[in-house]
Amino acid sequence: MDRAFSRFAGTDRAIDATDLRQSLNLRGEFLAKRLVALFDRNGDGRIERDEFLDAVNRLVFGSTHEKLEFAFRIHDLDGDGRLLPGEIVQMMAMSQNEELGNETAGIESSRRRTTQLNELTKLLFAVADVDGDGALSPAEFERIIHQDPRLLDLRAQ
Repeated sequence: MDRAFSRFAGTDRAIDATDLRQSLNLRGEFLAKRLVALFDRNGDGRIERDEFLDAVNRLVFGSTHEKLEFAFRIHDLDGDGRLLPGEIVQMMAMSQNEELGNETAGIESSRRRTTQLNELTKLLFAVADVDGDGALSPAEFERIIHQDPRLLDLRAQ
């Protein structure tokens, strides 16, 4: 892991969103900024060696709960401890753009994708939002993932 950090870090011995984006070959900057925000414990906008090693260690060797907590936090765009439908749609759209690219999508294709993402989100909330408050709590999120670990490609431990 130490070698990976050195490879990602710039000459300043820290990883910023640009370094992360280039290292992971991300199309957009959004995911890189989200990851930096989650790994960056001291709030300086960069991931230092100890922050990187700790976060990667938890992601690789952590419990399923720790991995789900990270997944929840990456989707919780406003950091309020609840996942709203718009946050889920935004993250799924970003993921699709990373996989498919958005430069080849025409207006109709883009509209169709948005409609599909909204429908998927409605289905998810119909099943997962047990208390009916229009948001997913960490417990509701974890419960739905444990019901079908393929949603995040995690295996129950």
